[in-house]
Amino acid sequence: MGSNVTKLLSESIEAGLDTFGIGVKESLYFFAKEKSIPRDEVAERIDEFLQVLQSLIGSGTRIFERITIKIFAQKAGISSEQLNGKGLLDVVHLVELRALRKSQKKRGDVN
Repeated sequence: MGSNVTKLLSESIEAGLDTFGIGVKESLYFFAKEKSIPRDEVAERIDEFLQVLQSLIGSGTRIFERITIKIFAQKAGISSEQLNGKGLLDVVHLVELRALRKSQKKRGDVN
């Protein structure tokens, strides 16, 4: 994952978790760390983090995903029409692909 995409995702995760309140947010980060996912690696290991959330908060994970998707898409310039019911991992891949294409166009690798 590119550093800009990672940064945007990390900011979006923080904002998504903020909706649960600071105590819950910090507790979720604590349990993620217990599963060997330190806070600064959550964005890079989002699939594993979502599994930890699922084990802790069950269907609340989907609420977190929806909120985080909305924030992440807005930061990345993705329209709501492009989201079309996608999960967070799908949106991350979409943003990564767009960033890759943009990078290739700048280098002249793609027409």
